[in-house]
Amino acid sequence: MIQPPEGYTFNGSIAMNNSGDLLAGCNKESGASVFLRHNGSWQIYPEIVDDYPDQFPIALSDNGTAILLRQGYPEYDARALAFHLFSVDGENVFPIPTKGVDANDSACDIGPTGDIVWSDSQGSKDVRVKLRDAKGDHVIGVGFDPHINRRGDICFNTGVRVKTPKDRHGASYLKWEYHAKLWRDGKVTDIGTGLALDIADDGTVIGISYPDTHDRRTCWLVKNGRRREMGTLGFSYAQPIQINSKGEIIGYAKVVSKTDPRKTYVFGFFYSRGKAYDLNKLVTLPAGDSIASAEAINDSGRILCVISPPRKQIQRYAILEPIS
Repeated sequence: MIQPPEGYTFNGSIAMNNSGDLLAGCNKESGASVFLRHNGSWQIYPEIVDDYPDQFPIALSDNGTAILLRQGYPEYDARALAFHLFSVDGENVFPIPTKGVDANDSACDIGPTGDIVWSDSQGSKDVRVKLRDAKGDHVIGVGFDPHINRRGDICFNTGVRVKTPKDRHGASYLKWEYHAKLWRDGKVTDIGTGLALDIADDGTVIGISYPDTHDRRTCWLVKNGRRREMGTLGFSYAQPIQINSKGEIIGYAKVVSKTDPRKTYVFGFFYSRGKAYDLNKLVTLPAGDSIASAEAINDSGRILCVISPPRKQIQRYAILEPIS
């Protein structure tokens, strides 16, 4: 079990990089801070923007650059509480413009080397995906919820409203139809319907589709231009979150009771070599604890998990080490 820094509690936001370092938002009575956990020891992450009382880590690169979601009353806009995204490299803070886009953990991502992608509609009626690398800021294309891998490939999504066929009552309605995109070497390729959720270093993209309702989402994977439908991975539904360079996938899933649909079991899952596993069946936890979700996995197979139920409503985490 991961213990928070002394005197603090976790605020529910945490990120892990490929080296196993953690960046966590932590609270105490006097305020919130962000801590970096390196080699098992916590150290406070530089506090540079003082007018944001609440800070939530979203992503951490291998070189230590981070993306933080900060909530507060900025000096330049004190009219209302707002969320703003920043990239922080330990010495400098750089605002990430997200005009017209909800500033949240799916609006941006950071690559292992520190390149940043995000959604933005500044200067355009459309939401666009932008890339910030060593050469500056670039527009990748129209879309949202981007993710980037080590070699600079980017997956993102687009959506259009389409009219459904008339039902037996002669009625039709508008619904969103989503398409996943892959940007590589300056070229955008459509990789099918659904929402892309993450991209591995070899360019493999994982995502979900909604064949009929949001309660029956299905998973898919695109590798080397070929798409493979994975269904619900043997559960009632599954929500992939991350894929590593070995093709191992983590996330959370739900099983609905066959005798009573009101009874559900939610848990973290691990997918490898064509099979998905309930993580609770692979490890031994203290009585009453369970793995509610797997939040991150690195290339060594280390998995960051959320432990439920929280004791005294305090968020808890654990790291599962692979057995060689």
